[in-house]
Amino acid sequence: MENYSIFNQQIEDAGGLDLMLLGLGSDGHFCGNMPLVTKFESLSYEAEITEEYPWYGVFADIYKAYDQPVARSSVTMGPLSVLKAKEVLLIVSGASKAEALDRLSNGPITEEFPASVLRLHSNITVIADEDALQLID
Repeated sequence: MENYSIFNQQIEDAGGLDLMLLGLGSDGHFCGNMPLVTKFESLSYEAEITEEYPWYGVFADIYKAYDQPVARSSVTMGPLSVLKAKEVLLIVSGASKAEALDRLSNGPITEEFPASVLRLHSNITVIADEDALQLID
């Protein structure tokens, strides 16, 4: 996984990203930017996966479905990498995401809720279904 450290330079050398398509997790994660490990100043980074994190079970279920042991880490585009994209398109679907979408829209910008940093992007479009929008006025 060592090659992730050159991702950002490769993207910059290619002229940057025109569009970043993201989903929103019910816990406020986007990409692999998970609560308790995400730092807003991060470019692409490697994050440790341990049983201590409340989202560990999600990872364990995914790996179990493929009869694989849970990875000890994952690589993701960090918040700074995402914020450098010219445009962000965020797709939010389902009632299980309603609270997260409300918190993204109206809550504080905090690393405990990683998606909150997306509010700092100057060109973000959110597409959400009625179930996800149920808490938005």
